Amino acid sequence: MIDIRPVEFDPFAEPEITVSVHEAEALLKNISPVYETNPVEFDPFDGPEIELIAPATESQTEIWASCLIGDADASCAFNESFTIVLTGDFNKDAMFRALQDVVNMHQALKMTFSGDGTHICVFKNVTLDVDFHDISLKTAEQQEAYIKAYNKQYVLTPFDLINGPLFKTSLFKLSDKEHYLTFVVHHIVCDGWSIGIMMQDLSQLYSAYTKGEYINLPKGPLFTDYAIAETALSKSESFKETEDYWIKQFEGSEHTLNIPVDFPRPALRTYKSHREDYTLNSTLANGVKKLGKSTGSSFVTTLLAAFEVFFTTVNRAGRNNSGSACRRATRHR
Repeated sequence: MIDIRPVEFDPFAEPEITVSVHEAEALLKNISPVYETNPVEFDPFDGPEIELIAPATESQTEIWASCLIGDADASCAFNESFTIVLTGDFNKDAMFRALQDVVNMHQALKMTFSGDGTHICVFKNVTLDVDFHDISLKTAEQQEAYIKAYNKQYVLTPFDLINGPLFKTSLFKLSDKEHYLTFVVHHIVCDGWSIGIMMQDLSQLYSAYTKGEYINLPKGPLFTDYAIAETALSKSESFKETEDYWIKQFEGSEHTLNIPVDFPRPALRTYKSHREDYTLNSTLANGVKKLGKSTGSSFVTTLLAAFEVFFTTVNRAGRNNSGSACRRATRHR
């Protein structure tokens, strides 16, 4: 027979270790030395000062989601580029000063987004960095190739929506009498209409500075005020009624048109595409405008309606209950 006796054991009790002073000193000598570390200066709030924070608009959150899902290709699809050709005497200092003032005036050019894309952050000050290229010694063919390659690289480079800036400016000197001023901006902060307003401001500022005059342009409405107002509207009862109305209108609409295509639809949606430009003659363009005016529609809306009619004629499903998704812009100016 084996005699088994219970042993008192406390797993949480600290072990009792007894050593002499000399033994402790000997043990400490064998311990690896402790290295001193210098503190690292780190300020989590370092960087440009944020002046205002507001909720992102519905259109901005849609674009943010597209860029997040589609990665760099999708983000670059929202890059907008345009060039101003300047001929005659040119004052570079006056232009740089005017460009900086335009940035100071417009929140869109000082705007970035929170990490989750739900809010816009407007910096108090943003210093403009113009990329200047003097290509006056190149031939006309070389200049054209240089600008084309440079702009292509610019447009295909995605913006950092969180850290910004969300616009780029380049100035090309072709000669003393000819300069190209190129802008690339992300559509999440600017559209064609707002760009036109900024260019009007730039023109007035540059004209004044070249003459050595001071100009005080009137302040326009703040984008953050619009974003806050839109958020408040989206929570109102009237907005809910309007939303319910349109949801009911499009009930049963087809999500995919059955139309003849040259290639099979890919399983995974991408933003790789191509663009075709066509010029409408003045007679046709004026006719479309006149038709739209008779129904209280804009030129773009009338063209979109014709586009819808075209799709109904080629839809092999035989049903005409379809629609086209498009972004809308509400303007009061």
